[in-house]
Amino acid sequence: MPEEGKATFTQLFTTRVAEALRRYPRAVHVVLSDGATWNWQLLEAQYPGAIWILDFYHATQHLAAAAGLIFGTAPPPEKSAWYERWRTALRDEPGGVAGVIRSLIYYRNRGQFSLGAARELEREINYFRTHADKMQYADYLAAGLPIGSGVTEAGCKELIEARS
Repeated sequence: MPEEGKATFTQLFTTRVAEALRRYPRAVHVVLSDGATWNWQLLEAQYPGAIWILDFYHATQHLAAAAGLIFGTAPPPEKSAWYERWRTALRDEPGGVAGVIRSLIYYRNRGQFSLGAARELEREINYFRTHADKMQYADYLAAGLPIGSGVTEAGCKELIEARS
């Protein structure tokens, strides 16, 4: 969200959500967002009783970045296999994020990285650690909850373009 529109968006968004919460007080409230710190600060303050979900697509972007750091930019079969294994575990296995973190730590501890790559890998590990509570995708799917915001984002884009 560009800084220039953030305050207006926040005010409109919180007003709309407050209306929905008043109208449907017994509904399950889900907050689905990317990993941007400002999003979670706003959402945690406004909706403390919600179920928190980090958008699965954003999580897989970080998983892909970690795969690139571990296996390099060339697409060896090991890189694709590792990525697919942990992408599937993250989505389908209860507590899959813990396995992702263990695997990342295993590769980090092998110590075969430049200083810059080691820092980047540590950043990815911290991303998964920080948001692990919001990455319980198997549980969310079992409960019938969404794990991706793509449909909503596409709908918003269409609405904005239609009003332009």
